[in-house]
Amino acid sequence: MLLKIPVQPGIILSDLSDHLPTFVMIKSTCRKQKHSSTTLRHNYKNLYRSTFLQEIKDALDMLPVNNGNPCQVVDNIHSIFNDTMQKHTPLQPLSRNRRKLLNKSWITQALYKSIKEKRKFTEVW
Repeated sequence: MLLKIPVQPGIILSDLSDHLPTFVMIKSTCRKQKHSSTTLRHNYKNLYRSTFLQEIKDALDMLPVNNGNPCQVVDNIHSIFNDTMQKHTPLQPLSRNRRKLLNKSWITQALYKSIKEKRKFTEVW
């Protein structure tokens, strides 16, 4: 069964060479996905480095040594790391203020820290 999708072929005539680039424009029938407005980051506050590394080491030790397919080995290592990372440092949404700060690249961590200290002083008075 052929789908009836509008297709428009063409040739770009802006080059002096006899090798003219060709193109095809196809109208997409896919729906655009709405992007989530929440930004997620890993929470490292409760990360215990030694247990994190030990769990990764134990999981890697259980992997077969000679699998024959290097792509499968890399996928296994990647999934082990991601699963362990998600377990020890879960994703949490950022606050609205923190998202605004990420958009302002000129505010460094030191400057952000001094802003927080200034706000603490104004709350006291």
